[in-house]
Amino acid sequence: RMWEIQDPASRGNERPPSTYMSQFWYDAIVYDEQTLDFLIESVGVDRVIEVEFSGNAELDFAVVRQDGEITVYGSDAGQVSVPFFPAIVKNVNVQFFIVYNLSPADRVRAVSALTRLLEADVLAHRIAARVPLEQTAEAHRLVEEGKVIGNVVVTMT
Repeated sequence: RMWEIQDPASRGNERPPSTYMSQFWYDAIVYDEQTLDFLIESVGVDRVIEVEFSGNAELDFAVVRQDGEITVYGSDAGQVSVPFFPAIVKNVNVQFFIVYNLSPADRVRAVSALTRLLEADVLAHRIAARVPLEQTAEAHRLVEEGKVIGNVVVTMT
């Protein structure tokens, strides 16, 4: 809002700051719909890393920008229906990824990078709940109903 009331000669630019938002790179993992909606409306979606393609394909193709990318590394279904028209009109690139297909050199680089992060103690795993083995059904219910944000760990004593 300050940009709107400031003297144009003292601004240093002709366009409002919000017009520059699409020139930044954003990496985001979001756990609530409100935050996701804000990001999509504000800056759009260039890339989607998809862990459940069968359940989210329609949304992925709806939100990804022109010439965007969708990288898939998980799906609950063996066959997935793709919304063809939105995909072809937007020229969306879909790529499938599985860690087991990494080249030996890429695997060494990835393990090295992860090792450095682990040694620096900068990786945080959000554990939402710990459930004893006898209550595994409860662990499944928590995940399936989306009642937790993070991992549900089944413990063995």
